[in-house]
Amino acid sequence: MEAKTFEEGIAQQSEFIDSSHYLEQIEKYLPFYPQESFLFLFMEDLISNPMGVVTKIFDFLGG
Repeated sequence: MEAKTFEEGIAQQSEFIDSSHYLEQIEKYLPFYPQESFLFLFMEDLISNPMGVVTKIFDFLGG
C-alpha cells in the first residue's frame, strides 16, 4: 500500500467525509425510534466535564 497525503486519502475515500456529517446520519434513524432513545453529547463537554458526561450516559442507560 502506497503512502498518501491526507488530501489524497480524503479525495479517494469520500465516505470518510460523508460519514462525518452527523445530522445526515442521525436523521436516518429518527423516524424509527422515539426521541427518548437517543442521547446526543458533545466532545467539548466530555473534555470540560468528563464526570458530568459519564453521569449523563449512566442516567440515560438507567443506572
